Amino acid sequence: MKKAILIVFLATLIGAAAAYIGGQEVLVAMSLIGILVGIAVEYRLGVVILAMGIPFLGLHYQSTNILFGILLITAAAYAVKRRYTKRERLGANKVSIWLVLVMVICSGALLGLPHLDRAHENLAGTELWDAYNLREYLRLSLLVPISIIATSWLLGQLVLDSRRPEWIIGLFAILGMAIAAAIVIAVGTSGLSLEQIEARHEFLGVLGQHKNDFGPMLAVAMAPFLFLAADTRGARRFFYIIVLLGMGCGLALTFSRGGYLAFLVMLAIFLVRRGTFRTLAVAGLMIAAALAVAPDAVLERATSGMDSRSVALAAASSERDELTAGRFALYAMFVPEIEEHPILGNGTGSAAWSAAVRNGWTIALHPHNMYLRVLMDVGIIGLLILSVFWWKTGTVMNKLAQSEGSASVEMRAFFAGSFAGIFGMLFAGVSGGHWLPAIAQPFLWYSVGVALAVSEKPVSQATKALVRPASRERSLHVSLPRSTSKF
Repeated sequence: MKKAILIVFLATLIGAAAAYIGGQEVLVAMSLIGILVGIAVEYRLGVVILAMGIPFLGLHYQSTNILFGILLITAAAYAVKRRYTKRERLGANKVSIWLVLVMVICSGALLGLPHLDRAHENLAGTELWDAYNLREYLRLSLLVPISIIATSWLLGQLVLDSRRPEWIIGLFAILGMAIAAAIVIAVGTSGLSLEQIEARHEFLGVLGQHKNDFGPMLAVAMAPFLFLAADTRGARRFFYIIVLLGMGCGLALTFSRGGYLAFLVMLAIFLVRRGTFRTLAVAGLMIAAALAVAPDAVLERATSGMDSRSVALAAASSERDELTAGRFALYAMFVPEIEEHPILGNGTGSAAWSAAVRNGWTIALHPHNMYLRVLMDVGIIGLLILSVFWWKTGTVMNKLAQSEGSASVEMRAFFAGSFAGIFGMLFAGVSGGHWLPAIAQPFLWYSVGVALAVSEKPVSQATKALVRPASRERSLHVSLPRSTSKF
């Protein structure tokens, strides 16, 4: 790892000197070459770069090409290292879970290919029509999701091979705080009031994603830190609380009700699992304090549509109800699409070639409901397969969270929070979200990769990768051999 970092540093240094003389392009080229050579020397550098970079890449084709290039080199370096170090082969059970998910993704993309011309016709004259040419469609529906799965899988292998797997918690903290800081800076430097920002649904588009993507993203990121703050002591607890508060500020400023809902669901799971009187009292005080200092615009957004008039409009499936932002009316437009293709669906992104869009009833290219979206795209079979996937993944995380005596306190808390994060995502899916692995879900997929990787080996071996030596973990009374990895 040190050699790889040194290569990147030297290449950047040489590039900077050359750029001072001959242009910035040289700096970029030398830095990129240094990164690629560094990854070839040590695959772990590539895994960390991928994990940190995915949420900030956006969906531009150039950034996706960079992601895919780094991923290919990282995967090749990992394969070579595994081949020559003669490490154990992967467990067939957990590999099959990933392969089934990839099959659903491929099926959805293939079913959608025959409809691209119709999507072009429906979206003619809009900015969105170009997303449905063959190259862009395959990139967004196939290449990006599979790249995220591969990154998640590699990250899991890296954690499994590490002497101190707790570093994954540090990566979550750094990445979550960076995203929250970017949101806070964007809001603070906009020159707009919070009320104006709340009214602009595309405001955070400058950061590459919609506010309803950033909200659930940060909510899922916060879940492990709820459990870490409760289960640790001293300076570590203080650190986790600071991280939790920082990401909470970012979440509040997304003005995403889906994000707020996801966090409340995860908070409820936390209180049920850690519901001592002291925990409930502290949580109550913190909620009261948060409500007291929250800006009016945030509170108004969280409670919008909770009056009797909006409830009545929602019950009547009106497009004007504030409670659901007209979602029930949108559902009624898209349900006939499910009835036409109930078993296999009509392909990923099927809203673009639906009758609702073709007839001009709506310009929405997704039904603002993840479950309805799944049924439209991959049908009942796809919904069943995805349900099994999340059930199996949640079961694995729950077992790891309860492996008392065999895993460190922090890793158990991490998996407990990740388990809660799955439920938060599933509940937030009622108002929107992605069924495909998306750059809006980095923390969700990273935790899945770590959990499935750790559970690939028998318990006696898998937990060894999670346990720190007894001299370094006071809460444990077991002493297991150290891993040979130096990460």
